[in-house]
Amino acid sequence: MTEAGEEEVDSTPPGVAYVQTINLDGESNLRTRYAKQETMPTLAEALAGVIKCERPNRNLYGFLATVDLDGRRAVSLGPSNIVLCGCELKNTAWAIGVAVYTGRDTKVMLNSYGGAPSKRSRLETHMNRETIMLAVVLFLLCAIVSLLADIWLGDHGDELGVIPFFRKRDFSVKDDPDAMYNWYGMGAEVAFTFMKSVITFQVMIPISLYISMEIIRVG
Repeated sequence: MTEAGEEEVDSTPPGVAYVQTINLDGESNLRTRYAKQETMPTLAEALAGVIKCERPNRNLYGFLATVDLDGRRAVSLGPSNIVLCGCELKNTAWAIGVAVYTGRDTKVMLNSYGGAPSKRSRLETHMNRETIMLAVVLFLLCAIVSLLADIWLGDHGDELGVIPFFRKRDFSVKDDPDAMYNWYGMGAEVAFTFMKSVITFQVMIPISLYISMEIIRVG
């Protein structure tokens, strides 16, 4: 912004403009924007220079840029020198400026692309991340146990008929020496081992911690 005008009913100082950002952040209070002193003595039509600003971003309260006027030293620009798209000019008759972001590069458009911000606290976000990591560790641990069980069953395949918990032959049936237990094969036994490992190691995931946090909040 290079210069701001005055209304007859309100004596706005030269170089000062008031804007309302209710369409951007819901604030109804007027905010003050200032023109740089280096741009005010010269007519807007006679100004020439180059503005170097940061890449478009979604931050409504930040702006970093410099302007080189007629080869003189660079003049810094900040949030108090920019009027964002979507603001309303209040108590100011007119203002002259130069557009630095247009179209999809404006902050209001960049903020419209993303979804609603997360309402989770930092603690909840950290707990969710740790829980996912523990779930991955649990899966890997159960997979390793199942793999070792498969190797062990393969090495002791000839002994499964008499080894406890892996007996295939039911010796309690005297009339039928070939009577078998419910033996579903090596693959099924490995799958059962994986599920038993999940039950054994599932205490690694502190699901009760979420319940404790809710009780603390109620307290």
